[in-house]
Amino acid sequence: MASLDKLPTEILQAIAGYLTNNTKSGKVILSQADLASLAHVNSRLYSVFDPILWKASIECPLPIERYNWESPVHWAVFRRRIDILEKAFKYHLDLGTARTGSPLHCAARWGHDDVVSWLLDHGVPVNPAVSQEHHGTRYIVPFIHSPLYAAIQARKDATALLLLSRGAHIWFRAETAPENEFRQAAIHAAAYHGLVGTVKYLVMKMGIDVDEFDRELETPLNYAMRRPDNANVIETLLELGAATKTDQSPQLPLTTAIVWGNFTNAMTLLDAGTEVNISRNGPGIISPLVACALYIQGNIRVSNNEAMLSEQKRLFRKIISCRADIDAPCNGLDTPLGIAVRRGSATSVYELVRGGADVEKCSGDDQLRPIDLIWDLENPTEIAIKGAMLVAAGARLDVLTTGESRTSLENAILYLDTQDSAVPLNALLCAADQRSFHDRYLDKLFQTCLVRRLHGPAKILMNYGASSRGAKEAAYNWADEIVRGRIPDHSHHELLFCLSFQFSDDQIESLFESALHSKDEERCHLLLDRGVLSLSKEPKQWLHIAAGFGSYSLTRRLCRSGMDINALNDDFETPMMTALRASYSTIADLLFDLGADPFHPRPDARCRQSNSFPTEIISPFEYAVRYFEHEYAEKWWLDSQPESLPTEDLPIPRVLFQGDFCADFIGKLRSSSRTSPEDTMASLSLSPANTNNAELVRFHMKVLGVKRRIARGVGGDIMDHDWGMGT
Repeated sequence: MASLDKLPTEILQAIAGYLTNNTKSGKVILSQADLASLAHVNSRLYSVFDPILWKASIECPLPIERYNWESPVHWAVFRRRIDILEKAFKYHLDLGTARTGSPLHCAARWGHDDVVSWLLDHGVPVNPAVSQEHHGTRYIVPFIHSPLYAAIQARKDATALLLLSRGAHIWFRAETAPENEFRQAAIHAAAYHGLVGTVKYLVMKMGIDVDEFDRELETPLNYAMRRPDNANVIETLLELGAATKTDQSPQLPLTTAIVWGNFTNAMTLLDAGTEVNISRNGPGIISPLVACALYIQGNIRVSNNEAMLSEQKRLFRKIISCRADIDAPCNGLDTPLGIAVRRGSATSVYELVRGGADVEKCSGDDQLRPIDLIWDLENPTEIAIKGAMLVAAGARLDVLTTGESRTSLENAILYLDTQDSAVPLNALLCAADQRSFHDRYLDKLFQTCLVRRLHGPAKILMNYGASSRGAKEAAYNWADEIVRGRIPDHSHHELLFCLSFQFSDDQIESLFESALHSKDEERCHLLLDRGVLSLSKEPKQWLHIAAGFGSYSLTRRLCRSGMDINALNDDFETPMMTALRASYSTIADLLFDLGADPFHPRPDARCRQSNSFPTEIISPFEYAVRYFEHEYAEKWWLDSQPESLPTEDLPIPRVLFQGDFCADFIGKLRSSSRTSPEDTMASLSLSPANTNNAELVRFHMKVLGVKRRIARGVGGDIMDHDWGMGT
């Protein structure tokens, strides 16, 4: 049986025909893989089927103007197979044009110079067909389609030189831009990507201006500054005569390097003696100093940015040493120091001040001094640091801010009052010296703070030595308003601050009385702590007032301090009686436990015998009987010493509702009293059981009184707990 490779060529070609199919649109390859397999069997079959394979590629071509790895040409370009490219050329395969994704474009991007040369030698155009003439001398190419731009972008210096030598267009535009809109030249792209050879060729061989402008009027040197560690091409451009400042360019190359954060490039330019001052001013135009001020922005921590802060310091000092105009405005009316205060780091402010910046020179459209700009910052720490540096350098704190009626120190006080941060005010005062404000300025602000009741600022100013003649009076008025309850949301510390002004004895007493009348227990105790009781030189009715608004703590404290617990006020009432009239029976009971006489004033007292008083004078006991506080009345009677019980008649007006009942109640108390003269013998005959029962009643009444006091002082829910007393 004959083998396949022994068959005649005609028969083999006929076999290959069965691997194709005729359609209305032409022949469609059903299986090139089968043909390729046959071609790989041996040289005999290869010689027959290889031409058929190439013919199939011609009859049904794959798109060549995109990345297509099934394309024989792309395959050969990627693998640098010139032999395959020769076959493709032999069999008339499409080698593509100069568009993105084409074989030439790919070869240029990969740096396959031999492939680029072969393609150009075999008719592939070096420039895309979309090139357009510009001003009669320049052909502008969409950079996305330019093999030259692809080589430059891939940093293939030799490939770019090859394409230039073969006539590649060097002017580029965006694909979607108008056809004649120039964007940049090859020298700009080469400078950015660090292609030293390409830059030299363009300038020295092709005569391109080393300071060629792009659409934005930026030079190749500006482009070189944007890429990190681009020292070689920077030095090359400078050797070729690149200008470090042009009148048309909006930004100095040095500024570009700093804006892009390329410290090494900036230092290379500075070492070469570059220009550091701008020649024109306007919106968006910034100087190298301003760019350096913005090298690091905002409030930062040193520990996280040591390297960048070190670079920023070196840049500042190098630029300033190159005679930079440290106060020259840019971006309109902004000074470097003004921009540093608003947007830069504290290092920026420090280095500019250290370099001699004028801390009083106004900046910005509003023409504000640097010290006035700190109040637009959000972080109080940043405000404090920058403000302190400016004050230390001589910024005045007593000058009115432009357009406002406040000084910087007043702004610090306002910041504390509204933002609740004392850091800026403390920082400014720490940094201040005799240059910062005129004599007595602090005293004036101190007095204002006292009058406006600004506790925090007033205390800080006093700590820094502020004082005024009217301070004590203002502090007393403030304290009086506090104890009278006229200032909402006041704090304990505010009153303590006011009391530090050493008020007179009469003033302290007056404050205490005001606190009592306003029922402010906390302030009363604070004033008691200041020794108000020891200052009093004549009897006061303070115990009556405390009992009258139901204060357990004040009532007890005033009693223990030695105040007369049975003193009569102007209405001939004891503190106990005042508490009863105010419906504080538990306070009256407390006073009894502390030693108050519930029967004072007694019926035979002189005040009760007088007819000049418009209302009837009675004792707490009588009041309790008449107004049905019988539990307390009974307790007071039973717990009083026998000799203190009244023996005279206690008048009960018959006009009183249930007056007879009250009289009977008193009668029963008298009859049950063990110490009554008429019942002395009866008390002696009481059985032990009856005696124990009386003691139990007293104990029950005692606990009941305590329970009510605690409920009033602690809270009503304590009454719901088990006290062992039943219902």
